[in-house]
Amino acid sequence: MRTGLAAHHDLAVLPLINTVIFPRAVTPLYVSREQSLRAVEAAASQDVNLLVVAQRDAEQETVGSDDLYEIGVEADIGRVLKMPDGHTSVLVQGVRRVRVVRYLQQEPYLVARVE
Repeated sequence: MRTGLAAHHDLAVLPLINTVIFPRAVTPLYVSREQSLRAVEAAASQDVNLLVVAQRDAEQETVGSDDLYEIGVEADIGRVLKMPDGHTSVLVQGVRRVRVVRYLQQEPYLVARVE
């Protein structure tokens, strides 16, 4: 890789409501949306990181690429626990800030190319 060029990679996206994750911070997240659960499960099963990014409107239930900010955090998944109430608890640790270059897919979960 030549210096001065950012490396791109593709990550499953976990939209966040009223939450911001910072690099190196360990944060528990509670996931209930089906699309978000699929993203977490895909990243965890492939042992890859996840993109956590805040959504613009906390009231929006169905989230697409236009509903998310351009800057997010690549996060390492520490553990995933299914809760008795049907939610899933995900412990993540921020790795680094990333910028979304573009979204590659919407279904069954969002995937973004980041740098």
